[in-house]
Amino acid sequence: MAAVHIYRTKYQEAQGGSIGIVLQCSWYEPISDSIADKLAAERAHAFTINWFLEPIIFGRYPPEMKNILGSIFPVFSTTEKQELNKGLDFIGINHYTSYYVRDCMFSECEPGNGTSKT
Repeated sequence: MAAVHIYRTKYQEAQGGSIGIVLQCSWYEPISDSIADKLAAERAHAFTINWFLEPIIFGRYPPEMKNILGSIFPVFSTTEKQELNKGLDFIGINHYTSYYVRDCMFSECEPGNGTSKT
């Protein structure tokens, strides 16, 4: 955040630049309308793009990650959250592929072509 502050206070007005982040992300779509598969898709998003975006935008890590991994994540102070909130002028997304997701965390999944436990 120090670099963002320095750029915004010393250079941005004269240079007219903007600060952003560009992330590569995949899209995860539940393979069925079941609640388990919908939650699996949400977990997939949480452990990929939301892992990076939620701390920057909301000052916290995705709840789906915290539910699985516990309290290993740092907690942002109120001041840090306010600074993070001023950090981005834009978000860029590079999207190349999408996946169907089936819950294998709480349901039994059969091994086979195209399956993964991730």
